[in-house]
Amino acid sequence: VRIIAPLSSEIDEFHKLLYIIYHKYLPDKKWAAIKSTGPELVTLAEPLATVTLPKRLEARADKYKAAVKALSQAAKELAAKCQGNDTAAIEAAILKVHAKYQELEKVFN
Repeated sequence: VRIIAPLSSEIDEFHKLLYIIYHKYLPDKKWAAIKSTGPELVTLAEPLATVTLPKRLEARADKYKAAVKALSQAAKELAAKCQGNDTAAIEAAILKVHAKYQELEKVFN
């Protein structure tokens, strides 16, 4: 449960979809739902690169950009895996996206 507001609406929108995929669809093995929504993460990752950090976090801009780049790449890999039927590869790609998202969050901690 989050007590504080997200840093930006773009990060929040990405997290909302990732949460559903990671915490609801993946445990229930809802592959059709994952394959239809997974590629949306690529679209939601694009605006992350344009987020302007508040002044108090400007010193972390390079770390933020690197984390966003890694997250965007992981989302693209997931989208590519969603084109096939290898559920193990799709699951691994989801786990990677989730890990990269956690790395992005660590930039602000």
